[in-house]
Amino acid sequence: MNFEAVKDWIFKYVLILSLFLGILLLYISELFQTGSIFKTVSSSAAGIILSGGVFAAIVKSKQYSTIFGDLLRDIVFSNEHLDKRKDLEEIWEKVSQALCRQKFKEISVSLHDNVKNSYLPINHEYYYKDHNIDIIIERDEENPGYVYVTETLVTKIISEDTSKKYYKFSGKVPLVPSERDLTFYELNDLKVNGKKIDCKEILKCTKNSTSLQFSLEYECSGETSYEIRKSEKKRYNLKANPYKGQNAIWLYENFSVDLSYPKDMDLEFLNVGVLNSWEISARHSKTNNRIKATYNGLIFKNQGFLVIFK
Repeated sequence: MNFEAVKDWIFKYVLILSLFLGILLLYISELFQTGSIFKTVSSSAAGIILSGGVFAAIVKSKQYSTIFGDLLRDIVFSNEHLDKRKDLEEIWEKVSQALCRQKFKEISVSLHDNVKNSYLPINHEYYYKDHNIDIIIERDEENPGYVYVTETLVTKIISEDTSKKYYKFSGKVPLVPSERDLTFYELNDLKVNGKKIDCKEILKCTKNSTSLQFSLEYECSGETSYEIRKSEKKRYNLKANPYKGQNAIWLYENFSVDLSYPKDMDLEFLNVGVLNSWEISARHSKTNNRIKATYNGLIFKNQGFLVIFK
């Protein structure tokens, strides 16, 4: 005897069989006197079989399966449930890999890895908010071809927890080898949440025959928001370094650049990889030119702006 076939047949006709057996037992129970144990047993069995058959029929119905599946999905993918999971990265990987394979099969691995490593908060637990830079460019009258660049930065580091975060910046300024002493970098001020930071030990500045390089890393902890204020000054040869720009080192929300430069200097402001366009307004005066560029929204890693001086 094929038990699997019998089981499938019973499951297929479970409602009909339950109705038949239930009604049969109810009929049999009527043959016994009231109070008889046989009447009680047969009527109870009839009720159990009838209710069980109806429930089984509902469970196996397509409509019930759809309702139950939708309810289960609502529970599994609810924000409350997802916030408690510790394997969100693994879940995202499986979903994104499946999506990449469906849409971009041949480049799915590279696409997934690049998006994960460059744009998702896997290795970072913070972002920059309201990143504002004020830049003043002036000619060095004593050294033709050289300019002074004074830059003031105000930004915020936003995090969901108070663990260690690191404020970092770095730069590289090309120089004229025969005039390397004329190129310099000064960090005039650095404040974190109003506290002045002593940068003597953490500012790294080196100069070789082709460039001046500088970098700083400062540890922030104990807060979920840090206001950064930085003021710096450089002098360099404009022909050796006819560019001024900044690329995001991580996520930025809102970015503005206020740039003042001499009247006899021309420039071009370029978008670097941003999804939308910078809004640019000019505010020239009799002594200098001034433009303000504003970007409202998210700027991702390595996106930003570039100014070319002509």
